[in-house]
Amino acid sequence: MGRGVATGVSPPPGGRPRLAVAHSGSSAPQLGVACLEALHGLGSIETHLVISEGDQLGIEHELSRRRA
Repeated sequence: MGRGVATGVSPPPGGRPRLAVAHSGSSAPQLGVACLEALHGLGSIETHLVISEGDQLGIEHELSRRRA
């Protein structure tokens, strides 16, 4: 999908669908964070995040959040 957020959905047999979100130094990290928060709120989708160092710095700077 190019730069920004790339996703892939894989519903395992008999389990919750899985979603991997990759984020790599985009200029709008709040979009990726908002997406993951919304999906977490649903509780029906297992989510995984892959993040670059550059994007982590952007999130810390723009959203005042640190990696858990």
